[in-house]
Amino acid sequence: MHYPPWNDAPPANAKIEDGKIITTPEHSDSNFLTMLYTFHYTGLEVLTADGKWSAPEPRPGSFVMNIGDVFSRMMGGRFKATRHRVLDIGVDRYSVPFFFEPSYDGDIGVNFMSLATGQGPEHKVENTGRG
Repeated sequence: MHYPPWNDAPPANAKIEDGKIITTPEHSDSNFLTMLYTFHYTGLEVLTADGKWSAPEPRPGSFVMNIGDVFSRMMGGRFKATRHRVLDIGVDRYSVPFFFEPSYDGDIGVNFMSLATGQGPEHKVENTGRG
């Protein structure tokens, strides 16, 4: 993916706290799991459990793994989908994501942890395309 810097003045809604500028607003991925190779680029921030933004340090040869919405639903919310955003770092930023997701019309088990633990919301099957 290519995240170009704002060459002109960014729109007002791209400016956030501490003078930071957003290129991709806060979101979680709708898939099962995302593997992300960031090369040496910074700019990715993830929302921690205590509500603070944290920037994972790029490491050569390693991946950032984001839990997606489907994974979270399958686990009955025990694992939360990773909320993240991308900041403008003033230069072109590149990353290579791999989005692992079920077939659009595939059936998935929701609240799968209930089967394993006998606790929590009732296990059911949903179609990924129809939610």
